[in-house]
Amino acid sequence: MPLAVQSFLDEYDLSGKTIYLSVTHGGSRSAVIEREIATAEPKATVSRNMLILSHSDTAKSRQKIKDWAKGL
Repeated sequence: MPLAVQSFLDEYDLSGKTIYLSVTHGGSRSAVIEREIATAEPKATVSRNMLILSHSDTAKSRQKIKDWAKGL
């Protein structure tokens, strides 16, 4: 998990909240970020509806983000 995300989760209590993940990557997909965040915030719900964008999605990213957001 990126240090900035870890620091954010250390500082804020997201108990009772739903966490929606957006992940950008250069080939590793989401790795284990979903599980790491669920462990860091055990009283929050991590949505299975993740936005995952790879470096090859750059040209289509605007539409992919809009489509993902509409489904929330």
